[in-house]
Amino acid sequence: MPTWNLDAEVAKDFSLWRENRIGATLSFQFTNLLNHNQMTTPSGIENGSALSLTSLSTFGRTTSQSNTPRNMEFGFRVHF
Repeated sequence: MPTWNLDAEVAKDFSLWRENRIGATLSFQFTNLLNHNQMTTPSGIENGSALSLTSLSTFGRTTSQSNTPRNMEFGFRVHF
């Protein structure tokens, strides 16, 4: 099953002293911004057991998530 995530980063530079001698950067970083669930490929798909109609209790069952939930990172960096 195909998977994809939408990641984003927003950063802003600030000058705290004249001529950019001292400054700061404020940043926000998001992984899996939309926080959508992506299920794993059904187990046993390699040998065809998950696609067997004789075992209806496990036919096409997905039981775990393949991606991580949304992660956020906030940062403040001072440079001189």
